Amino acid sequence: MEVKGGDFGTVPILQRVAQRAHIKPSNIHWIGFDLETMVQVKEIFPKQTVLHIAEPWLCSTPEDSEKLIRQAKDRGLDGVDFPADRDAVTSELVSLAHCLGLVVAVWVSEQIPGCDTPECWTAMTERGVDIFTSDLPPSLAPFMEKNSPRTHADKPQSQNADAAEDRSR
Repeated sequence: MEVKGGDFGTVPILQRVAQRAHIKPSNIHWIGFDLETMVQVKEIFPKQTVLHIAEPWLCSTPEDSEKLIRQAKDRGLDGVDFPADRDAVTSELVSLAHCLGLVVAVWVSEQIPGCDTPECWTAMTERGVDIFTSDLPPSLAPFMEKNSPRTHADKPQSQNADAAEDRSR
């Protein structure tokens, strides 16, 4: 579920909606562009996956992207949702996040040509990306069924190295 803007008043409303709907923590991932709002979401929903969405200008260099990963870790979030840019989301970046126990997601935009395509999905899968945020084109469902990635968050920490090795085969 995407939390829009930096309106802290939104979070208690989301909490009430989730409680009334009896949403299981494993059935929802929270994403949002405003870091402080996402920290607040994580405080309210500690068992749910909460990711900070990275704006393209915040992760234009490997150093910037690494900074976002470390910031997510320091602030108690579960990971970062990067633009699905094949030049920006590298295997090294994903490995760093996984070593820190974080999830890496990618999102798509018309501003990034070719990012919501089977070629990009394959590249992101091969690099170890855990979650795809897509406009859900009809072609994504068969791809996901065939590749059936499990999220990093679903794997016990001891299996992370094995999973990285499996992805490299």
